[in-house]
Amino acid sequence: MIDTATDLDSYEYILNHYGLESLEKIGYETGKSVNAIKQIVARLKSRGELAKNEKEHATMLLNEKKEEIQVLQATVKFYQSACKEFTLLSDIVLKQINS
Repeated sequence: MIDTATDLDSYEYILNHYGLESLEKIGYETGKSVNAIKQIVARLKSRGELAKNEKEHATMLLNEKKEEIQVLQATVKFYQSACKEFTLLSDIVLKQINS
């Protein structure tokens, strides 16, 4: 049964991010119409049952973005150090060529 906030927060996410076509597919697979799914989402939202899940989802997305930023920062540091090493090596090679 898809009449729970836990199940439906993902349906709402799909509707918002992937559109009606995906929601229609979910409706077909669960035997519910798109309107029924939308009504369930609206009912759960009006009772405040989705608010907690939405906050948790937003927190999860924020944490994922923080992890991505950390990976990118580490990548930048790696390339910066690689560039410094290349500069040092090229200076050594140029000195050897010129001497």
